[in-house]
Amino acid sequence: MTIGVAIIGLGRIGFDSFEIDSVEGKIRSHTFAVLNQPGCHLVAGIDPDPYKRSRFEQATKAITFSSFGMYRDWE
Repeated sequence: MTIGVAIIGLGRIGFDSFEIDSVEGKIRSHTFAVLNQPGCHLVAGIDPDPYKRSRFEQATKAITFSSFGMYRDWE
């Protein structure tokens, strides 16, 4: 069984540390933790900041939304 995970908030803990995590192999961000957890699938990222969403999409290839409401409507 695979669990789909959405990251809500793409700031420091949600995503910003992802690039450092990827290089050092340490888990500092929720995104890196999900991508490295067997049985989890990264479904989406949610953040009102378009720049953060764009970076997240480029790094993870996951879809993004500007609000939880938009994600919930998509789901």
